[in-house]
Amino acid sequence: MAPKDSQEQQEKDFINEFVRISGEGILRDYEKKHRDRIGEASLIVKDAFDKQWIKVTGNSYYQPVTTVAPPAPAFGRNNTERSDPRSRQYRANVVFSEVHWQKLRRKIGKKIKDLYNLKGKVKETGAVRPIFQNLTIDRLKEIFGEQDTEKILAAGKGNDHGEIKGTFDLKVEGYWEVIFAPAGNLNDPVDVQLMWEGQCLIMKRMTEVVLPGFYLEVADNSTQDNFIQTPKDGRKKIGVIQKYPYTVLREAAMEEFLSQKASGDRIMKDKRARDEG
Repeated sequence: MAPKDSQEQQEKDFINEFVRISGEGILRDYEKKHRDRIGEASLIVKDAFDKQWIKVTGNSYYQPVTTVAPPAPAFGRNNTERSDPRSRQYRANVVFSEVHWQKLRRKIGKKIKDLYNLKGKVKETGAVRPIFQNLTIDRLKEIFGEQDTEKILAAGKGNDHGEIKGTFDLKVEGYWEVIFAPAGNLNDPVDVQLMWEGQCLIMKRMTEVVLPGFYLEVADNSTQDNFIQTPKDGRKKIGVIQKYPYTVLREAAMEEFLSQKASGDRIMKDKRARDEG
């Protein structure tokens, strides 16, 4: 049997592995990898993990065995289907009444191929938004089916753009309102900077912002090594932590993001003018 002091140190080391994880996706990945260890751990470790799980996801890790229905999640807390962009692959279901297509001819390898860019009119709001880019004919068939794809291909023989009307329920990039955590130490950047396909967005921490799902994917994959210092092992890597952890408040709309971005662009433009002034 291990000495009491040794056991307490092992428990502390175990707890230190997960207690600083603030990103839901990273914590879920950690749980999958260490599920057996957590199940065999002491009650102290299990209690600490449950508290961290509640803090990050909004739900208890250990569910009570009872016939009483659990309470509904508070607004802005998980329910994973609603509030975890990663579990939904950063996409949302949107119904379009029209799809506008543009045909491009590109050389891929040694062959010239037709590719299609799509944007659509949202049935609910009438707003026009991008859908997909650089789709092959096979991808068109996966999205629209044979019949609607044949309409596009037939029209594309004489035109490089056009539209089809109907009801199209498609998975497209989603938008979420989030709050980024404060800087963890003096080495962390003051603002959050995320870049996707050459476009950089700069956000203040601890402020509600609406972001496209693919930028949140960048945030989820921006990680850094996490170390602890112990007398026995010295500096030891225990895992990775999210560089820009955030809390999801709700699902949002593209129009909210565009409004916030336009406001931010004006602020940056005025700042540059003053700096150059």
